[in-house]
Amino acid sequence: MAPCGRLAAWALLALTGAVILSEAAGKRPFPQLRDVRTWARALATDLISIVDTAKFDELANAYANEVSQGRLSLQTINGTKLIETSTDEMANSIAVRTKALKSLSEAAENAVANHNYNQSIKVADVPYYSAMDGIPEHRLPGLSSDKWLGGQTNRTNSSIHIPVNIYEQDAHVLNVIAWSSHLDSVFIDNWQQNQEKLPWQAFASQTGVFRMYPARPMQPHRFGSRTLTLADVPRRFDEFDARMTQWYQQTISSPKDMLILLDTSGSVEGRSLSLMKHTTWFLLDRLTEDDYVATGYFNAYAQAVSCLSSFVQATTHNKEVIHKSLDNLNAANQANYYAGLEYAFKIFNNFEMEDRNENQGAECNRIIVLVTENAELYPEAVFQKYNPDRNIRVFVIVVGEPIHDWSVLQKMACDNRGYFSTVRSDGAAREASGDFGQVLSRPVALENSKEVTFSKIFMSEKGDDFEVYVSYPVINTTMVNPSYLAKDGSCKNDDGTCDNQAVLGVVSVPWPVKEMRKSLPLRELGHGGYAFIINNNGFVVLHPHLTPEDAFYSKPPTLDLLDIEFTNPDKEAMRNKMVKLETGSDVINTLTRTHDHHYIDEVQMTYHYGPVTGTGFSMGLGIPQYHPGSLEVSGVSYQEGYQAFESNSAGKLVLTPLYYCSNYTSSPHNCQDNLRCKVREKIADAHHLDQNKPEHCDEKMIQHVMLDAVVTGSHVTNRWQSLSSQFQSQGIDSMFISGASGLTRVFNGETPFHHGDSFTATYFTRSLSNKDVYIFHTPRKEDMAPSDSINIVGAKAVKVPIQGQDILPAVAGANINADKVSDKMKDISETSGCQAYTPTSCMTCADMDAECFLLDDGAFIIATTRDDSQDMIGNFLGDKDGSLMMSLLQHEVYERVESYDFAHPVDDSACAFLQKDNAAPRLFMPIAELLRLSWWTTSVAWGYLRYYVYGSLLSAWLSVVGAQNGPTPTPTTIYTEDPDELRHHCVAKQTQYRFFGDFATNDGFRPWSSSKEIKRDVPNCNCTREFAAVRLADTNLLFVIADENCGTCNNTRLAQSQHFDVGPDLCAYQPRFRRRPKRSCHKQHQQEDTTQCMSGSPVLYISTGLLAVVLTLQLVTYRFQTTIM
Repeated sequence: MAPCGRLAAWALLALTGAVILSEAAGKRPFPQLRDVRTWARALATDLISIVDTAKFDELANAYANEVSQGRLSLQTINGTKLIETSTDEMANSIAVRTKALKSLSEAAENAVANHNYNQSIKVADVPYYSAMDGIPEHRLPGLSSDKWLGGQTNRTNSSIHIPVNIYEQDAHVLNVIAWSSHLDSVFIDNWQQNQEKLPWQAFASQTGVFRMYPARPMQPHRFGSRTLTLADVPRRFDEFDARMTQWYQQTISSPKDMLILLDTSGSVEGRSLSLMKHTTWFLLDRLTEDDYVATGYFNAYAQAVSCLSSFVQATTHNKEVIHKSLDNLNAANQANYYAGLEYAFKIFNNFEMEDRNENQGAECNRIIVLVTENAELYPEAVFQKYNPDRNIRVFVIVVGEPIHDWSVLQKMACDNRGYFSTVRSDGAAREASGDFGQVLSRPVALENSKEVTFSKIFMSEKGDDFEVYVSYPVINTTMVNPSYLAKDGSCKNDDGTCDNQAVLGVVSVPWPVKEMRKSLPLRELGHGGYAFIINNNGFVVLHPHLTPEDAFYSKPPTLDLLDIEFTNPDKEAMRNKMVKLETGSDVINTLTRTHDHHYIDEVQMTYHYGPVTGTGFSMGLGIPQYHPGSLEVSGVSYQEGYQAFESNSAGKLVLTPLYYCSNYTSSPHNCQDNLRCKVREKIADAHHLDQNKPEHCDEKMIQHVMLDAVVTGSHVTNRWQSLSSQFQSQGIDSMFISGASGLTRVFNGETPFHHGDSFTATYFTRSLSNKDVYIFHTPRKEDMAPSDSINIVGAKAVKVPIQGQDILPAVAGANINADKVSDKMKDISETSGCQAYTPTSCMTCADMDAECFLLDDGAFIIATTRDDSQDMIGNFLGDKDGSLMMSLLQHEVYERVESYDFAHPVDDSACAFLQKDNAAPRLFMPIAELLRLSWWTTSVAWGYLRYYVYGSLLSAWLSVVGAQNGPTPTPTTIYTEDPDELRHHCVAKQTQYRFFGDFATNDGFRPWSSSKEIKRDVPNCNCTREFAAVRLADTNLLFVIADENCGTCNNTRLAQSQHFDVGPDLCAYQPRFRRRPKRSCHKQHQQEDTTQCMSGSPVLYISTGLLAVVLTLQLVTYRFQTTIM
């Protein structure tokens, strides 16, 4: 016998043996790959035919007819022109804000010049409205609903907030309130001229007085603090102090390189070490992303606090590293101040000599902040050697009780153009952390330098979006008033006047991201296109992936563009050009993620970018390859549009929430025969708005919506209605057409349509980015009601040739009953049979010991023949059958793409327990809980009790008796700005899967025009478990048949959804290119009075006496606990 014949005989014998063994076990043999291929082809043909019920060719012809009539056209996108138009509009917006700020600054300076300081002023002499609960005569009157800010405001007055640790009856505070009242008329005038652009205005005084317009109850978390909610707190409570915010510090001084040096010698233990850490946390929180920071500690020797041994940008990432490393510090050995200070100065010197990017480092103010308890000998030699010209300022913060002679430490600060502060409590640590700002503001004030600054993004006043604070300094330009600006309250001139040595305060207005968004050419960009804005550091100001809906933080993290998007070298190069404020265009292949985070696609994007004049920001526009131009519509009559909206037989209309119209009202009206008005009402109805009278509409968008309504209505009437009798037999629950305008028409929809926002719907986005493929997927479980039947969405883009290119005016498809598809898998496999086995048949999807799956390219289960299909469909395969998914991954059917999401928090209990940045320690506890010893022992508790006592004694903000004996308090909001805000979010790790290797095409854009297949054993099972997989041509589907899970397989879940993760190694984080802000550097002035270098503020701070109360209460509580335990 020939070798080939013998080989064939052996193969037949092996096959026959397998059949005999399978039959003996009562199980049909596993099908051969060619049989599975046959089934897959038949299944693909059936599924495609169902979706083709949409009649794509005829729908394309309908849109092509609109092209021939001239009503639909393709306009080439001029990205450079779009950038110019948008940035010019933003520049005009900034000009309005700059004008308002300068008018406020000038009014404040004039008010100071004309104010006669009154040392004996009383509260009764100063009429004002308090933003907090307090003295009855200062409470806010006449509050009414405010559409710009939400909530209740008084637009005829401003209100005052005074930090809780400042005595509100102090003469300096009352004088500031008195003269700053002259700002009210300017507030009102500015607002009346530009109501939409200036929803609020504020003045933050150096004394701590914060005057805000309009008058309203204080929501300090909207100005850089944070919100916590607890039902047991009877009244509002806050620690807000505008002077401690980053936007205030950024405006009054130039950027800085700060080295924080901690004394960890043996004497600094217990409470003192805790205060040092808290002080450092607050110092870090004051730094902006334009600052650089390094940290070190010393006892017998000196070294870095963290793995960041040199200066790094004060970003969220880097602060996090330092913050966590502080927990590892312990007190030991004796203090060697020479070694510590030498280490600090060498860090500066080494940083100067480093081979680094020219824009790394602030390169302006250079300061050392020494946090210690005591020093006995002045280290003269180290200052003479490293700081003879006093170019590096030295600030000294002493922690603990005054049991030592501090003259040496005071000399360190005063001789080196710094400042000396003391810290005896957490609140004092917070206060001392802002002292450097006033010192660094002296050169700014002496040079009368005024520059507009732009902050990072914060939550808006309404809490529904982000906003940037645009700020401007107020400088005391006269020398006729006693200097209650000076920290020690003294005056240096013989005539009782004082030189201008500090910034008077800061005026600020918002620039809402929502307003920026309105300047963007979103309609021209089309679906898949997007706009974004970054600042001089490459951090995101506006981006579609940075949204407030999921944000539980009021201080959003500083996110780089490369943190929020999939990155590659080309995109990094583009980012760097944007940081340099260059104008240009780049074509980049990049990964994009769907809105539901389930899928990724590779898309070719064209990016255009250019600077936003006057801001230091840069705008970018991304346009996908499949969107060759802007679809322009004109010539559609309102009569035709109205009739298309009115056609009840043509199905339901749903509209995506775009800016078609604005200023919807619910006032009574009668459109009568006004078709324009009626069409706008229909648009409001499609938006499902109760307020259905839109006043201002984008006519081009209205034209596009009406065209889609006309074309889709006609298509349904002329084609789908006649085919509806076949829907049930085909398993079609409903058909739909989603136009590029955002309008979706649903026909025969008895089941809910879960994709009202087509622009974020997976079927729509993926059909456009894979225009030659039939896209199938299932809705997310969270989008469905428990009673809803599970449907499979099958869709495809409608392609119309125009000007030698394909335009995609719509996506059409069907909602298919999932059970029908499962039945098809059984029927096709059983009917087609097994050609490889004769005469015995093989295992099919109808067998009880077979498991068949229809998976999409993200490995989500589209359909299955398992009995628990209702629980399986829509889930990731790795969640339900980990061993099978692992096999598909190992055999390169799928590949895994992992990334971190820094922009959104994670709803994961592990985050709360594994991170020390959870909210639990920050909760303000009710009185009854104060007796819990475990809570007392936390350092945060000290701060809260201290302020709780302040509130009780000073303003009657909290009534202990009322809290204990009065009625049950209603839920309220607690405001705090504690240092743990630095740890404000958990890193989310997310994983997407996609076809890989032979299952994906070589060009990376995966048209999926041919099928791929594989047959293997499932590993890690104590049984034989085979599987076969075949990709369905022209779809995003994979057909899989496998032996029933024998229960001994390793079914470890594979993660797909977002989950808590420790994040990337921040110590290995490489600095990215950035550009220093275009601001003047003011680091010293020859007329600076460096003798004002120690604590002793004229504004009365409350601390020492109440600290004794706190200590006593702690001792009593401790004794009480030990007695009952």
